[in-house]
Amino acid sequence: MQHDEVETVKVPDRLRDLCEAYDQTREDMVPGTARTRKMTAIFEEMKTQAPLAQASLREFKVHESAGFRLAAIAILQVFPSKDDLKWLAKCLDPNVEKPFVGYHAAVALAQAVRSLSMSDCSLLHSEVARALALAKLNPDDPPRIQTLEYALKELAVKCSTKKGQRDGDPDHLSNRRRIAER
Repeated sequence: MQHDEVETVKVPDRLRDLCEAYDQTREDMVPGTARTRKMTAIFEEMKTQAPLAQASLREFKVHESAGFRLAAIAILQVFPSKDDLKWLAKCLDPNVEKPFVGYHAAVALAQAVRSLSMSDCSLLHSEVARALALAKLNPDDPPRIQTLEYALKELAVKCSTKKGQRDGDPDHLSNRRRIAER
């Protein structure tokens, strides 16, 4: 393929509109419940567009618009990726993103904890812990902090499962039989 034949990724029009609507809402409305509710509705609609926009993820992550970066987070909530954990953690830095974007990045990290393989436990732990440290730089936003603390608890349970604790282990099955016989 020659340089002039390089494919460009087409951003779905509906998602582009949602990204712009998010930015406009942030700009036009005063902070408060009504604005948060509207931004949340926009974000939920972004998630419905995620299957059509996965190919645009890289473009969205580096976009100057917070709306496009939020769309990247929406994609990662629906399709968690270990390759994007570091970027999601960075979104919790209050000097990088606003709390709304950071909160949804925290939710995406929590979803990654639930979805990614146990072989990713070490990476998940380091990035969720880093995200939590960054989130604590803004202690006035407890939902982000609580989401990440809960994600670490889920991760501890998920990653502490030992081979002998699985249902297929003969000792474990013997214990289940003894309990059933009581």
